[in-house]
Amino acid sequence: MSPTDAVRRATKKYLSEKVDSLTIRVPKGTKGVLESIAAGKGLSVNAYLNTIIHDVIQQEKDNA
Repeated sequence: MSPTDAVRRATKKYLSEKVDSLTIRVPKGTKGVLESIAAGKGLSVNAYLNTIIHDVIQQEKDNA
């Protein structure tokens, strides 16, 4: 079943208000490696990368 117009509008509104999007380009083969690592941890690639980014930001704050 496809989403209704109301669901599409709500999703678009949520994404515009609550999250930033970031596109990254990686060397060939890196995506597959990331998918394997993330799957091994029971995470999506997005969740795995967000965890890494959060950890690096926290380290930078701690070292500032």
